[in-house]
Amino acid sequence: MSWDAKDLVTLKKLWTAGQSAAQIAHRLGYSRNAVCAKLLRMGLKRGHKPPTANPKIIARRSLAACHRPVEKVMSPRKPVTRQPKEFTKRQLYAMLAEAVRNTSRR
Repeated sequence: MSWDAKDLVTLKKLWTAGQSAAQIAHRLGYSRNAVCAKLLRMGLKRGHKPPTANPKIIARRSLAACHRPVEKVMSPRKPVTRQPKEFTKRQLYAMLAEAVRNTSRR
């Protein structure tokens, strides 16, 4: 299905009026992806919406006036050292024999 001149005029009018691509697609009988692709090829874009939230940026030096401490002092963690597991000779020979059995060609 190709775009005719009447559909292009309607597309541009509805897009500038603020309707979404899905609404335009439903009205014109095209898929939403077809409408989005045509808008892209026509170079029609909407401006970015302003952010809805107004974040408050607090200067670092004003945090010192808070009632609670700014940085909590934590004691350094001691590194955990594990002792290597010690094997008997018999266990080592058994592990070696199993490794040889697993790597031998059949």
